[in-house]
Formats: sequence, C-alpha cells, structure tokens
Amino acid sequence: MNHNKALSVLSTLVRDRDVMKKFYGSEYTSRVKPHIAIIKIYMKQSGKNEIRSLMEILKSLQKVEADGMTQALFIAAAVDMTTEESE
Repeated sequence: MNHNKALSVLSTLVRDRDVMKKFYGSEYTSRVKPHIAIIKIYMKQSGKNEIRSLMEILKSLQKVEADGMTQALFIAAAVDMTTEESE
C-alpha cells in the first residue's frame, strides 16, 4: 500500500471513530471498552498489531454476518488504541 492510500485509509478509520463518538456520546467509552479488550487478546495471541488484528476480526465478523455497529465499534476501538499510543 502506498503512502497516500495508507493516509486515506487512516483518515477514513478516524472519521468512522469520530462518528461513533458522536453517536454514543457519554456512553462511548463504556461501549468501546469491551472491543478494545478483545483486540488486545487477539494481538497477544496472534502477535499482530492493532490494525492487522482489526482486519482479521472484521473478516471473522463478516463470516457470522455481524451487524454494522459491532464492526464500527471494533474500528473505533482500534483507532483509539493506535492514537492513544502516539499521544
């Protein structure tokens, strides 16, 4: 993936996370917390980073036809995890 494409994907993920923050408001942290825990478990078991773990989790969710909100919360969780490291 080239640099411009990576920035575009990152921008989309951050935008999606921001939408979830606005949608859930004060409940956002409690809604995203379990998804962060699941990503951390997957990272520990697989040795992959947040984004690669997210991609694997999203593939699994597609197989079980999970709803879009579940997928969006996982995206928000992964973005929070990666941005909190850089702050």
